[in-house]
Order: sequence, then C-alpha cells, then structure tokens
Amino acid sequence: MAHAIIRGSNRRRYEVDFEDSPVRVEVHASEETVEIFVEADFDTHAEERRRFAIINIPRHLFSEATANAAQTLQEERPMTKRVSPLRQRKIDDMAIRNMSLNEVRRQRVTDPEPS
Repeated sequence: MAHAIIRGSNRRRYEVDFEDSPVRVEVHASEETVEIFVEADFDTHAEERRRFAIINIPRHLFSEATANAAQTLQEERPMTKRVSPLRQRKIDDMAIRNMSLNEVRRQRVTDPEPS
C-alpha cells in the first residue's frame, strides 16, 4: 500500500494514503536534482482531484542513498548460485589463454587432468 508522510517546519504531520488504488510513479532527474512523483486516481479523477506526492532531492544525496541501499541488499543476499561445470571450464580456459606458455606447462605438470 503506497503512502507518503511529511512533517513541515510547523511540526504538523501530513499524510497521503493511496490505499489500494493503482499508482503511477515518475522519476525525473537533472544534473542537480531528482524528482519523484507518485499519483493515484489518474484514471478515475480529474487532475485537480487526484492524490499525489512529489519529492525533490539533491541528486548527490539520492545517489548516495541508492548506492547504500544496493550495498546493504547485496550484503544481505550474497551470491549463492554455484558455477556450472561448463562455466567453470570456460573460466579456466580464459585463465589459460592469459598465461604464458611456461605457466601453462607448469600448470599441467602440477595439476594433471583426471583420466
């Protein structure tokens, strides 16, 4: 359920509750700011009667916040997917291609392939 809550300098709290209405979200960015616009009732009400919320944020603060959120999400959900044998073989082949001929020979002597 989408909603927005703001508190102004007069300490009054204002809330826009979109309930279960479908909402439209638009994000507009310039070099200096990011504007997020959320609107409900766009298909049933005239423009002046629609519930909406707009927030303007300095772009650098928005970028920092989204980067922190992405990093936190990645820390909470580490990569658990195993590498398939085919993909591992391709990775190994790429590593071999990047080795010198002497390194490849040493690798084959120390790690003989299973028969």
